[in-house]
Amino acid sequence: AFSYMQPESQEYLNSKGIKHSDFRPQIIDRKLLEKQDLIITMEKSHVIDIRDNYQGVNDISKKLFTLKEFNGETDDLDIIDPYYASTETYQKVLKIIDENIENMIKKIIRTNKAEL
Repeated sequence: AFSYMQPESQEYLNSKGIKHSDFRPQIIDRKLLEKQDLIITMEKSHVIDIRDNYQGVNDISKKLFTLKEFNGETDDLDIIDPYYASTETYQKVLKIIDENIENMIKKIIRTNKAEL
């Protein structure tokens, strides 16, 4: 894992006007997972690893999804890690993430409105 955000990601966030100066990668541990209501990964293998290694975390299976899975997709659930990829591939992956984040936000807003 990196101790910093990848430059390509920084540039993308800057282009969107999204502040990221306080971003710090974190190692996943039980305490971190227990504090979260929702845990989103990019790849199904991450979901499996987290679920298998942290089975004792309350409701882990109910709050752990790939980004695409959370948005209702059922087939291709992985978003590839673009590290070491071409700039073009990196940009394509960022676009996929961006679209899925937008959909996730809309879903969360709809869910919260329905619960009010």
